[in-house]
Amino acid sequence: MQHIINLPHEMVEEINHLPNPDQFIYEAIRRALEAQQKPSKWAQLAERIAENPIDLEEHTEQFKQDMEEFKQDFAFKSE
Repeated sequence: MQHIINLPHEMVEEINHLPNPDQFIYEAIRRALEAQQKPSKWAQLAERIAENPIDLEEHTEQFKQDMEEFKQDFAFKSE
């Protein structure tokens, strides 16, 4: 099966200079599709915090320390 996509000329030139352009495009699309299917570590952490903001496992102490440092160093531009 073929699918036609439009890419900028400069990008096509770079791809065409690769040893195996078809394989490169196949791998890039495959990885992008896989990445869409599983949430990133940041997304997983954000979801866990949203569901249970108290349970950050081993990150709890560091999070509390970071919050305190932020509070101490925070100031509005007008201050």
